Amino acid sequence: MNKTFEKHGGFKEDLRGEAAALAWLKAAEYQGGLPAVTVISSSQDTLIEEQIFTTSPTAQVARKAGRALAITHAAGAGWYGCPPPDWHGGGYVISGVCTPVVSQENSYTS
Repeated sequence: MNKTFEKHGGFKEDLRGEAAALAWLKAAEYQGGLPAVTVISSSQDTLIEEQIFTTSPTAQVARKAGRALAITHAAGAGWYGCPPPDWHGGGYVISGVCTPVVSQENSYTS
């Protein structure tokens, strides 16, 4: 098994929401999107994921990352505030910032 990174939640943070968002990004990776971290396990207080490693930037790598980022964005949410497919709670906090969840009925149309 690769090395892991363990994160512990803070005030009002539910790390299951972050895990759901990471799984959503991982699904875009399979379509050619940016590589996303693999979640090993999550609970309200703890998130364990495979550790990722960086590499030296080059123009070629930057172009490849840009193309992959475009694919990730194209695979995105159906509306602003759309929750990840496996998240059934309200808004969730990632690193102290609340990510709102908006029902499709209450979403903006433009």
